[in-house]
This record gives sequence, structure tokens and C-alpha cells, in this order.
Amino acid sequence: MPTKKATAPQVVQIHIPKINLRQFDVLVRGKQPLVMHRFGQVATTAIASKQAKEAKQAKAARDPEAEYLDAMYVMPGSKAGAKNAKYGVPGGWFKRAAVDACSHVDGITKVFARGAFHVLTEDGKNSTGGLIPLKFSDVRMRQDYVKIGMGSTDLRYRPEFSDWSCKVRIEYNASTISAEQIVNLLNIAGFCSGLGEMRPSQKCSDSYGTFEVHTTKAA
Repeated sequence: MPTKKATAPQVVQIHIPKINLRQFDVLVRGKQPLVMHRFGQVATTAIASKQAKEAKQAKAARDPEAEYLDAMYVMPGSKAGAKNAKYGVPGGWFKRAAVDACSHVDGITKVFARGAFHVLTEDGKNSTGGLIPLKFSDVRMRQDYVKIGMGSTDLRYRPEFSDWSCKVRIEYNASTISAEQIVNLLNIAGFCSGLGEMRPSQKCSDSYGTFEVHTTKAA
């Protein structure tokens, strides 16, 4: 009986392109006002106290002005409410909005987008936890009724920024995605995702925080 000849193992060629990091800036302009609600110190202290099983203290009278100021993202060295205060937007908001927008684009996954580009802050670092300076024409305190728990209603005091804009720096791998594709994705994100509270992608959605890219410039 003839013996079966052993076949040589098949060699699979894998091509891994060299990473090609580039940067560019985009000017983002808000189409609708931006509403913020930072998880402030008051809420943080309350959670820490509960987890430490400390005795409950009687609730102090609400201070709308303090809640409003505590809901702002303030640039380092500034004080919320001060005459020359400088405010910011978490850089991660833009990345998350763009990643969410992948649900509205064929051929690109959220997993791919997360690794294809990053948003940088002023110091050139990844946007995680960092702020991007915010320009605006006016900010006001808004009072909103919100549903909490089983049919309960509460009040929220939050800042609303009008005519806002940001300069956003993008770092990307040009071997996998182009600057033009990122700009297109950001514009889709500005339309269908938005930033901040009451944005289109939230469960209780509205059109606040929508934006569009106006100009781009290589960094």
C-alpha cells in the first residue's frame, strides 16, 4: 500500500505596516448651545461618605449658584464664576462622540476607531482626563426638571454656553486612516452624537451640543 507523502506546512505571509503618526488641528464650532454637568465635589463627597458608612447628615438647603458653578469644567489656574475664568471641554468627549458615530457609518467599527486616532490636550498628551480650552460668547445658568428613580422629579442647575468653539488637536495613524476620514467622522459625530448634556445620543435626547468642523490645519 503506497505511503502518503507528508505535506510541507503552509507559510502565511503577514504584512504589518509601519506606524505613521501625524497630527492636525480642527476648529470645531457649536451649532447648538453646550450644556455641562461635571461630576462635582459635592456629589463626590456624598458618595465617599456613603461608601464609608458614615452617619447621614441632614441635607443642607440647596444653593443653585454653587451647583451651577460646580458643574463647570474649569481650566487649571481659574476659578469658576470669576470675571476672567477660563473654561474647558474634556478632550475625551470628542473621541467618544466620534466612536459613537461609527454606528452611523458602514465599514468602520468602534474598535477600529478607538485605536486609529486620539484627541490631544494643549500639553500634547492624550486627552484622558484633560481639558481643551473653550471659547464662547455667553454662559448662563439653566434650571431643568429631570426624572430620577421611580417617577421622582428633581431640579438641575447647569451652565449653558452659547456660540462656543474649540481648537482640537488630533493624532492619528496615517497607515490606517486619513485626516479627511477623521474630519468626516467628526462631522457625523457633531450631527448625530453631540457633546455634553441633552445631546442627541443620550437616552433623553435633544439637539444640544451639536457641532461641525470649520477648518483644518496640519500640526
